[in-house]
Amino acid sequence: MSLVANQVAAEVFRGLQEIEYHDRVPLTMIQRVASIQRQNGAKYGPGKGLLVSAFLPDGSLEAAWMNRLLRLQRALDDRGMVLVLMYFYQGQDETLRGPDAIRQAVIKTTDWLVENDCRNVIIEIANEHDVQGWDHVQWISTHMGDLMELARSRFTPGFRLPIGASTSGSMKVFDQVRDHADLTIIHGNGRSPQEKRRRVAELAADPKMPGPIFMNEDDNGRESTMANLTAEIASADSVRRSGGSWGYMPWRQVQMYPFRHYLPADGWKPNDDLPVDRRDQAYFRAVLEHIRKLVIDQGPGEGSRKKRATKKSVR
Repeated sequence: MSLVANQVAAEVFRGLQEIEYHDRVPLTMIQRVASIQRQNGAKYGPGKGLLVSAFLPDGSLEAAWMNRLLRLQRALDDRGMVLVLMYFYQGQDETLRGPDAIRQAVIKTTDWLVENDCRNVIIEIANEHDVQGWDHVQWISTHMGDLMELARSRFTPGFRLPIGASTSGSMKVFDQVRDHADLTIIHGNGRSPQEKRRRVAELAADPKMPGPIFMNEDDNGRESTMANLTAEIASADSVRRSGGSWGYMPWRQVQMYPFRHYLPADGWKPNDDLPVDRRDQAYFRAVLEHIRKLVIDQGPGEGSRKKRATKKSVR
């Protein structure tokens, strides 16, 4: 987990609270997932200023990072929200010495979740494991099934969490993930709403895919313009109505320095003529309101209503 990611999650659930306060809509009726990353995506390497891993070289855990993570997990749980916890990111895996340290990182982190009774968590073993930036000769990607089973082996009777791993805008699902994951996680970055709709529908209809289908990252543009807002809303509709879950990616808030942190504005309609600071807030509110509309007014998407008897449950 990175400090940046910690702030992102805080902004998301504060934003949801803001809508609850103004509109008297219970938070339980709003989409309840906050994604954070254990490691911030900036592959500059050791000694170059952006190495922010929560892991030590041998795979053990930094106490300060885990203390922050526990506070965040508890805050999300109090609000009825789910924490999507990524273990590995290709921009930070050089911290770890090699395969033994990677395995220890999985063991230590999963044991920590069990010991702290963190039940509102989805484990994402690796973010975009199909890209080429991984160190250790792509060891994490090529051993994904083993790492998923290693994490699962640490659960105790009465305690279990769903496990998955995401791919990039390729929207592919590789055999090791298909055969060992509890859910299918993909990213829609760089894809049109039509492509996302078709791909999610294909995955939702495939009995071999672990369900549910979860698009937890979708980059539809880096500025809060009306064109990008249109793409956000169209993508959310396409994924939801095809049977998947859609995740908003607040790119300009958290992916570019200097970061712009803001809450959703009340009373401003988004348009390109607004000053950037107001436009950011109006854009954020418009996205959250549309998510609420999908979740409350329309209910489950068509694909998610279909019986999928062969889907694997959380083991």
